[in-house]
Amino acid sequence: MNILYPFVPSYVDALYQLTGRNKVDLSQYSSLREKSYQNVLLYDLFDAISLCRVKLNVKQHQKISLFVKADPNTLLIIESFQSLLQALCFVDQLLCIRLHEEEPQGFVREEYTTFVLGLKVVQSPPASKLLL
Repeated sequence: MNILYPFVPSYVDALYQLTGRNKVDLSQYSSLREKSYQNVLLYDLFDAISLCRVKLNVKQHQKISLFVKADPNTLLIIESFQSLLQALCFVDQLLCIRLHEEEPQGFVREEYTTFVLGLKVVQSPPASKLLL
């Protein structure tokens, strides 16, 4: 619903009221209303993250670590929307890697037209450690 908010805010507000869920404040992302390369890139990235979650059978609200390997201009766009990605996709750690740099180990890797995405599940501490 948060992704739809910039395009149909009144509809999304009504859905939030019906479901009683809290919404993420997207007012700082008003530039998303404009159709542009950065919007297409962000939607492609959200879609890629969702597909990787399904492929790995990761629950929707489970925290993940993510790397994105791309050209410097693409990485600048992704970095400028880092807090949005972290909030909407439950990203605990986001690594931005240039095309010539080495990828970190332990990630499931998927290649797309404009970027390479790597995803791994963040392991939560055992319940016994939470009680200490």
